[in-house]
Amino acid sequence: MKALHLTIEDAALAYLRQQGSALMLRQSVRNGCCGGTVWLPVAEAGQPPVNEINAWQRLDHQGIAVYLEPNLPVQEGQCLKIGLDSLLLWKRLWVEGLDATM
Repeated sequence: MKALHLTIEDAALAYLRQQGSALMLRQSVRNGCCGGTVWLPVAEAGQPPVNEINAWQRLDHQGIAVYLEPNLPVQEGQCLKIGLDSLLLWKRLWVEGLDATM
């Protein structure tokens, strides 16, 4: 199990508690117009699919179940910060401390 230094901002904690107290940290593919592919780290409220949940690493942090995707490029002792951006009714979690990979 990887030990992480995880910080979740107060606004993100409140949002996650409203959404079921679960957080997924995973990679999401982005394709460029000329064929380039980049995997970006994303933070999403919720749990992994039931048929995949056992493959994800689970950490508990301040009452939030944090799930790490199996191929997420995290190092032992890495510092991650989770926050929340909001505009009117639109809300989006973000993760800081993970690099995009190609």
